[in-house]
Amino acid sequence: LVSVTSAEAASDLADSLFVPRCKAASLDLPAETPRALEAVVVVQSGGALGSGVIVSDEGHVLTAAHNLSDATGPIVRLASGMQLPAEVLRRDVASDVALLELPGSGYACVDVKVGEAPASGSDLYAVNLGLLGHGEQNRSTVSRGVVSGYQTREGRRYLQTDASINPGSSGGPLLDRRGAVVGIVVEKVFGVGFEGLGFAVPVREVERALRVAWE
Repeated sequence: LVSVTSAEAASDLADSLFVPRCKAASLDLPAETPRALEAVVVVQSGGALGSGVIVSDEGHVLTAAHNLSDATGPIVRLASGMQLPAEVLRRDVASDVALLELPGSGYACVDVKVGEAPASGSDLYAVNLGLLGHGEQNRSTVSRGVVSGYQTREGRRYLQTDASINPGSSGGPLLDRRGAVVGIVVEKVFGVGFEGLGFAVPVREVERALRVAWE
């Protein structure tokens, strides 16, 4: 048992970034897949290109840290094809996750699953973006899979899934049946003896790495 003093708790709270949760109603996947796709975006920074997901009406975006270039600010392409500059609020290279913020408000978004991570065997959905040229809409697809289990590597916990994940979809979401984000995709394993093996950072680990709290 680790004892935490009130001063330590206050310090942790002061260091937290409070992010409003998406106000949209929960979804019923796969029937309402088109609504979920509206919240998935393309993140481009320098030569890096990947995916992300809008998790608040006020334009907060979760993505993979490796999608961001130190030299160039990220540009986010919405499902409509509109491109907007984004500010990097938090980034954790070790966990490979980052939080961005878009200008304005009123964005299509999906909620995050707060609390315990889904159990092994739970259904989930991975969003795979078709990365297109300037001004074109994103042709996204959704693949269904399950939580294969969890792995701890270098002290960090990852969700493993058998859902099909395409190249370019790193930074995108894994969604549960209610359309809530349960993890951010950071790695796809290729090679002999491996098939359909993807890894994501669970939401609880995202919270810890980026020091965010959901409002």
